[in-house]
Amino acid sequence: MIPFKFTGYCDESEDGTSLAIACVFARAVEWPSVAQPWQRLLEEYKMPEFHMEHCEHRKGFWESWRNPSERAS
Repeated sequence: MIPFKFTGYCDESEDGTSLAIACVFARAVEWPSVAQPWQRLLEEYKMPEFHMEHCEHRKGFWESWRNPSERAS
C-alpha cells in the first residue's frame, strides 16, 4: 500500500436543528489545481474569504447583493 498525502478544506454550518459540513480534498501535489483557481475567484470579486452562510443571508461582503441570481452566479 502506497501512502498519499492529502490536503483539504472543510467548513461547517449549523442553525440549531441542522448541521452541514462541506469538504474538498485532493492529493497534496494536486492541491494547487484546486486552490489557485479558487484564490483567483476571491481576488476577482475582492473577497477576503467565502462563507456560504454569509452569501445566503446577505451578511458582510454580500449585504448589497440583493438579487438571488446574482449571488448564485
